[in-house]
Amino acid sequence: MSRSQSEHFLETLRFWCRGQCDITAVAKVGSYARGDPRPDSDIDIVLICEDPKARHLHREWIAEFGEATTIRHADYGLVQSLHIDFRDYGKVEFGLTNLEWLTPPIDEKTKDVMRGGIVSVFDPKRLIDRVLRSLDQSGSS
Repeated sequence: MSRSQSEHFLETLRFWCRGQCDITAVAKVGSYARGDPRPDSDIDIVLICEDPKARHLHREWIAEFGEATTIRHADYGLVQSLHIDFRDYGKVEFGLTNLEWLTPPIDEKTKDVMRGGIVSVFDPKRLIDRVLRSLDQSGSS
């Protein structure tokens, strides 16, 4: 995904989030959050929502971002991921989870993801910033 494609995708995502009452926060993680993606990198998104199972089962929302050519599922415990190849954007991984992902005590897998790079994309209640500050203060990140 090119820089302009990733910026367009993130702007589309922010706009979409504003109309979704069940989305609590959204974070970009991994290489795009660190600012060092390779040309073949996917963009990793964590959707913190009220009912991640419903988002996983009812996937009509994916079409809001364009035509998906393939969708694969991965189980990471608290996070259920949809690896999606979009015709116009390339590869996007949506990690679907609930507020537990941001609720202390933060599990080690989540801390590892955060240490690997995290940027708030949509966070009207500043929950992601709060968690990052608490991890910084405890010396855990």
